[in-house]
Amino acid sequence: SRTPWYIAAAAAVLLMIGSWGLLQLDGSGQGVEPIGQIELDYYRSSGNSVDPKSDEAVIREAIILANRGEHLQAVDLLEQELESTSDSHARSLLYLNAGSILYNNSSYAEAANRFRQIVDEEIGDLLVQERAWWYLGNTYFQLNRMDEALQSFRRAYELNGAYSRVAESYLKALAAE
Repeated sequence: SRTPWYIAAAAAVLLMIGSWGLLQLDGSGQGVEPIGQIELDYYRSSGNSVDPKSDEAVIREAIILANRGEHLQAVDLLEQELESTSDSHARSLLYLNAGSILYNNSSYAEAANRFRQIVDEEIGDLLVQERAWWYLGNTYFQLNRMDEALQSFRRAYELNGAYSRVAESYLKALAAE
């Protein structure tokens, strides 16, 4: 009469061990990887039409080019616009998009340079700064420059905005490895 209970208990133990094993496949249970792609934002204007010479129009055109696979032309377009604008917010968005396009094209060292421009010059609003730190952390992670990745994730976390929770999870996971 005890045999069915022993079989049930043994099955439950095996099920728990199997479940735990599946959770541990990455070695730490908390393994993280750098993001694969950065979503390119389409910017909306307040009106129906956008001045074709505006920074916003240039960013839109660069995103269209990048989505067609014309990454170098997209980055060149953004770089040309950077030379002609002095508005700090516009410059931060141009750098952010250039870095994102380069990241998505696996040009991580070049992407890091664009994201560094934003954080080193402290241009743009707080959300742009936070995104730049988050993207920079992922870029360094891709380059296997883990100390710099951790520092960048920590800065994104400290800004306590939209990326703070995910940055915190990366900090915890990377600290456990």
